[in-house]
Amino acid sequence: MYKLPEAVHFTYSILGDEWQIYKVPEHDDVIMDGDGTEAEVNLDSKEIYFKVITKDAVVHEVAHIYFRSTYVRFTNITVSDMEEICVALIADRGKLIDKQSEEILAKLKAL
Repeated sequence: MYKLPEAVHFTYSILGDEWQIYKVPEHDDVIMDGDGTEAEVNLDSKEIYFKVITKDAVVHEVAHIYFRSTYVRFTNITVSDMEEICVALIADRGKLIDKQSEEILAKLKAL
């Protein structure tokens, strides 16, 4: 687990799991490649790191968490199947993803 002062970290519940959410310096290349990545989610350790605090970045990372809950990584699906899964996920959980992203964004901005 990445260690930062409490002032740049908080815990947030997503899909019943406690996620550690970090605001990291933009020049930090220890946890993320220096390839211009704004944010990164580590699905195994349940950690999200943000270099850039934008609504798009937060929604993107939260959507990764919800998408993983579909378990498609264990299949050999077609592009058409993937499209159906994506739109079903948005229809079923899109408002919740947006709501949680807004809450996380507000907390990140307050750090």
